[in-house]
Amino acid sequence: MQPTTHPVHGGLEAALAALLVLRPGELSRNRHFRLHASREGAHARARAAVLRGVARQLTGAHGPARALVVDETADGAAIRFALPRVAARRTVHLSLV
Repeated sequence: MQPTTHPVHGGLEAALAALLVLRPGELSRNRHFRLHASREGAHARARAAVLRGVARQLTGAHGPARALVVDETADGAAIRFALPRVAARRTVHLSLV
């Protein structure tokens, strides 16, 4: 049985970001230096770091998240939530690409 596949909007950069979110140790810097040195690779790593941070915070790493709101925008989404345990509020704007 074949695994389910989904098209990735945004091309290679979006695919790299998704891989780095799901399996951050998969693409080591030493073995894939040219990928990490490229503009697309740098952008994908930064995007993946933001998404991993949001996932960590929403799953309770800093206490339970409160007041979670997801707003669709013309170019993506905005996620807003509060972390009362550390007295923080966070808003993350995610584009489709």
